[in-house]
Amino acid sequence: MFKITTVGVQDVYEYDAIDLFFRQDLYSGKAAYVTDVTMTEYDPHVNDLDRLPPSPLRLTHEAAQMLMDRLWNVGIRPTEGAGSAGAMRQAEDHIATLKQECERLYALLKDEGDAHPVGV
Repeated sequence: MFKITTVGVQDVYEYDAIDLFFRQDLYSGKAAYVTDVTMTEYDPHVNDLDRLPPSPLRLTHEAAQMLMDRLWNVGIRPTEGAGSAGAMRQAEDHIATLKQECERLYALLKDEGDAHPVGV
């Protein structure tokens, strides 16, 4: 099993997809990259982990966080819902509303300033 230490993400706009790159840092100082993935058919109703094949990749916690951060950087967000994903969406909406209100207020103040210059 590979223990992934570094993750790369590249947005592929023309295919509406994201490429993932997984690297394992080796003790020799070299790096190994995942280059092939094999898909094997299994019964989709099997939930018993003992009957499933072993995971081909294992991410360190640092690499898992790196994957989440890099997916975020290319625009992938958690699905709206409960928990932190829902709270984040609410915060983003609130910030967008505040920005709109600030821009509106700035425009009003700017118009007022043009009509009544300071010190006149």
